[in-house]
Amino acid sequence: MTIFETNPSNFLQLLEMVKDGDELNLQPGDYKAPFTIDKSITIRGSGTDTAIFAATEPPLTITVPGVRLENLTVERTVGGDNGEVAIFAEANTNPILSQVKLNGVAENVEWEGASWDIPTILDFGEVEINRLVERGWELQLGSVCEVLCNLKWLQVRSSYLSPGRQNLEVVLNTADIPTGTNLSGLISLFSEDGRRELEVAAKIISPLPVTPVLKAETKVLPAKVLNSQDWGYRFVGSAVDKFVRAQLGEVALKKYPEFHQRRKKAEALMSEILDGDAHLYYVRRQAPGKEEGEEIWELTMATDREDGEWEKTLKLRGAVNVDGDRVFKILSVQL
Repeated sequence: MTIFETNPSNFLQLLEMVKDGDELNLQPGDYKAPFTIDKSITIRGSGTDTAIFAATEPPLTITVPGVRLENLTVERTVGGDNGEVAIFAEANTNPILSQVKLNGVAENVEWEGASWDIPTILDFGEVEINRLVERGWELQLGSVCEVLCNLKWLQVRSSYLSPGRQNLEVVLNTADIPTGTNLSGLISLFSEDGRRELEVAAKIISPLPVTPVLKAETKVLPAKVLNSQDWGYRFVGSAVDKFVRAQLGEVALKKYPEFHQRRKKAEALMSEILDGDAHLYYVRRQAPGKEEGEEIWELTMATDREDGEWEKTLKLRGAVNVDGDRVFKILSVQL
């Protein structure tokens, strides 16, 4: 058995040269897929900061038995939250997954050490009226779950969750709910061994007083929409820390000491800004990227809206592969 230390730049090369029984130890980083595993090997990550991802196809395809995946993240960035396949294993290969965080579903796999540990209540506490509040709770799941919620005031980000440690992201919308209302409802987790329920609670309070500010009048020219595409996005490198620092201050970096915590917070902030809707962007091509076929784009979007707090312009600078997967790799974010 040979153990190889790998990083995003040499992973594919080593994956093609390994033999049955070898191990690949992945350094933290973003590993752009898809990859096919056709040897009986172990792939071991360094935690959730080791991410294998693809946009519109399964990041990993496994064609042989004897494969083991440990301590990493596999993400299908477009559609994973709605049950698109993230790991496709051919019949009777039965790869073993241990401490794998999955965005998407895994077919024909075995989960090692999966057990149940879920909170009895998801309590938002006091929330002002006419607010969108996103929170995440860590769950320990024993099997694959379908997540269902029929509450008008609550949105669940993921329709499917995989076994192991998973984050359940939910968004509370308090628009037009009377002050003093005590919200209560259920999120249902359906698995092969039955149904489990999570209670959700919140108390609606009056908005805190704010200092009036002058608001500039903006004339918006009509735009003609030619077509639309679903794109995924990822924060790359120092973009996470820069974004969190810009929005929440230096103290936030100390509050979230682990990188995966800061990345999760950055994604939550982006979700709050975008508000789950499709948006029109002004796209400006700035320069060629580092990789073949890659370009650096600057996307500008007006976030001014009467019911939101983001009364500024959102500007994203990132790298795209114009002929590849529809993934926008965010290098910097500015409001």
